[in-house]
Amino acid sequence: MNGGFLHEVVTLDRLESLARDAGADAARQVRTPTGGYIDLVITIGTHRIAVEAELTSKRVANDLEKAVSAEATELWVVTPVPRTARSVKRGLNRVNRNCKTPVVFVLTLGRAIQRLTNCFSLFSGSLTPPENKKQITNNPQNTKGPKP
Repeated sequence: MNGGFLHEVVTLDRLESLARDAGADAARQVRTPTGGYIDLVITIGTHRIAVEAELTSKRVANDLEKAVSAEATELWVVTPVPRTARSVKRGLNRVNRNCKTPVVFVLTLGRAIQRLTNCFSLFSGSLTPPENKKQITNNPQNTKGPKP
């Protein structure tokens, strides 16, 4: 379902752009086998994240059903503010879950951006490893002391 400016531009455009910039596949309005549509699906290798942007907790049971149907590894319900996130969490606690249920995260947009960044560092391998501490301490330019 298409939403307004906050749903489409502020939330989904931002996450889709970040995912694509990092080299992931990202697709909007992905049809599920049961006929529903997931707002955004981000694929990192074999990891499939179903992202649903929600302004209320009314549709969380449906969001979970769509994620299960699409065989997502994770479901992210992204909300604009923490208050809505708490409401969504309460709604999810009332939903019956089965063994096929993906891992569910209820995140504000800022936390979703941070989690997306963390996922790329874990799955993409695109980040360079940190320098070896020995190399840093044995480098005479990195020693502390009076300057000549």
